[in-house]
Amino acid sequence: ADFAAFQAAIEAHREQIGARKVEADKEQVRKEKMELELRQLREVLEERQTALREAAAGIQNSGESISRLEHLLRDERSRTDKKSKERDVLLTKVGKQTAQSEDLAFTASQLVKEGGDRAVTLKMREDELSAHRREIARINEQIDGLSRRANGIEVKQHSLEIERTEYKRTLNGLDLKLKEAQRLHDVDRKAKE
Repeated sequence: ADFAAFQAAIEAHREQIGARKVEADKEQVRKEKMELELRQLREVLEERQTALREAAAGIQNSGESISRLEHLLRDERSRTDKKSKERDVLLTKVGKQTAQSEDLAFTASQLVKEGGDRAVTLKMREDELSAHRREIARINEQIDGLSRRANGIEVKQHSLEIERTEYKRTLNGLDLKLKEAQRLHDVDRKAKE
């Protein structure tokens, strides 16, 4: 009877050892799984931090490009305003000279017999008037060119504003994901402890 009890005790002990070994194996599997998840989480964190740095650099570059374009746009507008003022001055001169030319033409038609001086003066005025008109046409072409350049800069500036907004939106999204990943990491760490 003592021997049978002894064998039963040994068998019970073996069962306990087996149960503890199974539990230890399960614990090892859980530990390995948590370590794997932790490594994966760290990789995700590193990827998101890299993406955040790239997005921040993109926003900075976009801001610098916009500043340069705004400076160029101010310069183009300043040149356009200057050319517009020059055109207005020439238009005023042309208006005055047109009136003078018309007066001279009228006077010349009445005083042809008095000599060719009036005709010569009229011809000079007409030549001067033609030169001013050519100058106005040239300035108008310059103004049109400057306006086209300014419009191109405004379009590019708008495109960069949209790009910067997209960068900011991406950065905000990545920041939220990073915070969530950090929270999950803290939860897993506390659970492991």
